[in-house]
Amino acid sequence: MASDFKMDGIEKMLQRLERLDQRMTTAEDFALREAGKVVQKKMKENVNRSNKNQPHIQDHISLSIRDVDGVQTAIIAPLSKLAWRAKFLEFGTSKMSARPFVEPSIVESKMEVKTVLGVVLKKGFTS
Repeated sequence: MASDFKMDGIEKMLQRLERLDQRMTTAEDFALREAGKVVQKKMKENVNRSNKNQPHIQDHISLSIRDVDGVQTAIIAPLSKLAWRAKFLEFGTSKMSARPFVEPSIVESKMEVKTVLGVVLKKGFTS
């Protein structure tokens, strides 16, 4: 004996799921950008600033969000025109000891990044 199976409202449910997915993507992007700002700020605080009259790394640390292998990723780095100097600070040279600012900035801001991600994501998913 065959029984009839009927589902009402499947279209509405699919539309709601689609809206939820869009809201989650927006919240994730916003949370990633806000967390990236925390690390960017810490990098600017930690990098040494010379007294020379030239562009300073501190003034040119950028934040961008990019898709890396299908995963949204925050890229926080000195602009390419100054990146060559940043590596000397981070790793040192044969004549200059390292004055790292990238790795320490990431380590120092880890807890604040987790907090920002949690707060922003929770707010994004519940609003």
